[in-house]
Amino acid sequence: MKIFVLVFGGIGLILLAFAGVSYMREADFLGRAESASGQVVDFNLSSSTEGGSSYCPVIDFTTKDGQPVKYFANVCSSPPSYDIGEEVQVLYDPEDPKKVQMDGFWSKYVGTFVLSCIGLPFFAIGIWGLFVGRQKPRQN
Repeated sequence: MKIFVLVFGGIGLILLAFAGVSYMREADFLGRAESASGQVVDFNLSSSTEGGSSYCPVIDFTTKDGQPVKYFANVCSSPPSYDIGEEVQVLYDPEDPKKVQMDGFWSKYVGTFVLSCIGLPFFAIGIWGLFVGRQKPRQN
């Protein structure tokens, strides 16, 4: 039982630590990021191993300094989530305008969310096992 607790609790703790690091990195980026309005100008076709394809938007926007940037988004979907010509909001690092992301929940927090959703149950099972293992047997 103790190995069970250590393995599950340890995996959960590690995943939650990675989720925390992911959140802190995102918070750091958001603290310095500038917002810009961009336009979907094209799609990159991303092929999967199952033979299907996803559409990844290509977005043109201009920084506050007037620098044009072409962003190849990594948030892909099938069918496409956007239309060509559609206006979208992006966030970029003013010190390095090539560091860009879409301004949406999944673009910001997918890493934190996924790691937390996997890590929390593992950690909870580990904690539950810790308390169950400590209970004293009942005496009749």
